[in-house]
Amino acid sequence: MFETHEFHREGRKFQDENMTITPVYLYPAGHTPTHDRDDSSLAGGTPSLKRKSEDDQRTPTGYALKKLLLHHMFGSGGRTNSPSQQPAADVLREQEDSIMVMPARSDSEITIAPISTSGISAEPTASSEESGESVSNGTEAGQSAPEESAATEAKRVNEAKKLAESVRHMAQRAELKRLGMNRLPQTPRNPVALCYVCEGPTVPGKFDAVAARNLGIKPGPDCGRLAKGESVTLENGTVVEPHQCVGPPRPGAIFAILDCPSPAYLNSLLQSEVLSNLREENRLKYIVHILGDGVMEDQRFVDWAQTFPKTTQHIIVSRNYNSFHYNFHASATVTQQLNALDSAVFPLSFGKDEPSKTLEGFPSNMKSAEPLESFQIEPKMKQEKVWKVPKLSDGLKIAGFDAATLALRTSGAMDLAEEEGVALEGVEVIPLGTGAAIPGKYRNVSSTLVMMPTGNLLLDGGEGTLGQLLRHFGPEGLEDVLGRLRVIFVSHLHADHHLGIIRVLKARRQVVGAQNDAPVYLVGPTRFGVWLEEYSDCEDFGMDQLRFVDSERMRWRPGYVNESNDPKVNELKQSLSLIDIRTVGVQHCPSAYALIAETTAGFKMGFSGDCRPSTDFSEAGKDATLLIHEATLDDEMQEEAVAKRHCTIGEAIEVAKRMKARNLLLTHFSQRYPKIPIINLNEPSSVQPVENGTANGASEEHRPNVAIAFDLMRIRMASFRKLELYTPALQALFTYIADQEDATTTA
Repeated sequence: MFETHEFHREGRKFQDENMTITPVYLYPAGHTPTHDRDDSSLAGGTPSLKRKSEDDQRTPTGYALKKLLLHHMFGSGGRTNSPSQQPAADVLREQEDSIMVMPARSDSEITIAPISTSGISAEPTASSEESGESVSNGTEAGQSAPEESAATEAKRVNEAKKLAESVRHMAQRAELKRLGMNRLPQTPRNPVALCYVCEGPTVPGKFDAVAARNLGIKPGPDCGRLAKGESVTLENGTVVEPHQCVGPPRPGAIFAILDCPSPAYLNSLLQSEVLSNLREENRLKYIVHILGDGVMEDQRFVDWAQTFPKTTQHIIVSRNYNSFHYNFHASATVTQQLNALDSAVFPLSFGKDEPSKTLEGFPSNMKSAEPLESFQIEPKMKQEKVWKVPKLSDGLKIAGFDAATLALRTSGAMDLAEEEGVALEGVEVIPLGTGAAIPGKYRNVSSTLVMMPTGNLLLDGGEGTLGQLLRHFGPEGLEDVLGRLRVIFVSHLHADHHLGIIRVLKARRQVVGAQNDAPVYLVGPTRFGVWLEEYSDCEDFGMDQLRFVDSERMRWRPGYVNESNDPKVNELKQSLSLIDIRTVGVQHCPSAYALIAETTAGFKMGFSGDCRPSTDFSEAGKDATLLIHEATLDDEMQEEAVAKRHCTIGEAIEVAKRMKARNLLLTHFSQRYPKIPIINLNEPSSVQPVENGTANGASEEHRPNVAIAFDLMRIRMASFRKLELYTPALQALFTYIADQEDATTTA
């Protein structure tokens, strides 16, 4: 079981049976510490966040209204048994997941349709003339009974849609009020750098077997009792106390973890009384220094480090003084093998065997930290690698498979001509994370970068997204990518889709500078915008350069017309030269959306996020150039896909067919498929690249080009057609790797 502990002031220790931790606060020069206030002042008189206002308690919520209307629609069983009401029930059920979506605008800007709670009918939001609907309740002259039934059914479905829309807007207004009331109290930013001095438990004295034998103690249980501090009575009645044959205990060893973000913190570091006292401690074994740029070059730091005992090892963690290796041999091997298949589509990740700067000239007890290195402090100091980190220079190819891999290239793939057209020029797609739920050894969690001549679009950003960008582009390329980042889309609020966004935004701010006026637009659920505002109270990640756009303000609906009077949405379009961008509500979790975007050059892209197959999404993305769609599970796990509101591979392909998308990139695979998902495409004779919207040699049914996404691959849209032809080689490659891993494990 894990426990958490908060350090409210410097010097207040945490202690358990394993360790005593003393916090040390470092502040930049010129900052006045404010942490030594009474803990109760942290509340600042703020009312409990769990207590709602009296007005809020008296106000009927959108959720209560939703329950009432669902009761009238479906009855106590949750689903009507009346065939005449079933279409209306289905429509409202499709809307259910998107009901709790809140637009980022004031109450006065939300139009609420009048609702009748006495039945399923609702007053229309527009006049009968405007909607084009007939107000007659009877049958028009010459209308047959089947036609009358169809008209009645269509009217009922339309009424249900209006009702669902009205319910959703009522829920939005209630949600706006709830979030506004419950916003976290504003917190002043604190630039403190928190360091730790950690002391191990007291080490028992060493048992002296010779002294025990001289006292008449025979080898056996009595020795153990004495070692534990218990007295022992001999047969002759003599009592032997532990101190007679056990040495004195000694204090536990000490190590420290010091965070010095910049030279501005050095004065605070040098003046720390807690750290100064450690100079006299021979028990101080290691100091791990986490250093920002410029600290190692400051002579004050080097001089200060030399005041500690020479037996103390200084471990340096600083980006200029550390190498950048592949940390996992298996994933490094796969990267090398994919690169052998096509170096343009599967480029090698950035890495360097040696750091940019060495520790030559620094004290000999300073060393650079290495990935996966462990440090032992008891019973004696010891350093070792958990396992050998593969170096780029080692040549990580699997023996005996390179030739086979090359031979498995489909003969026409490398020679396939690129598609031409202005829409595809300069458009590249880099999957940064293609796995679902949690990071895996081969697939990180969800994120995809779309690079266009007018700027970059980031689709979701799970944890580790910034690291993936660095691995793909390297430090210099990363700066260019972040500088050209114009729009970020967060599909929904599951952590594997947004935990990395803050790091990306902060890195972008460091690249463009605080004075840069060029904003980045972030499209996402309202709750994400509220969370960003709250988090910006604690850390400056560039909120002032962020323009948040609620996904609901851009929501596509049937009969959608590409017009917007929203200045922020229009500015977003201009930032990427888009003629259209809209979200589509999908079935996954509350506030889940897909995205459709189209450039002025004619490149149209759809991104599903996480969802079940969506008719609205297929309609909104009609004739897309590229569809990026989740394919979490294989086709044999249909029931689980329905239960978890995800798609199977086959369902994703069917969505692409209905959408008439030219290209389909499958992603977001369950980690149960760590290397390659189970996919059975048609035979090669019927799986030819799409040209001019039709499939050569296939039936008249639309057939998209289908590709499997891998982390850090680089897809030039003009060359997308050849990716599907690599599928046999990829399947053979991963089968071979799996067999080799099994053989190694067995051996």
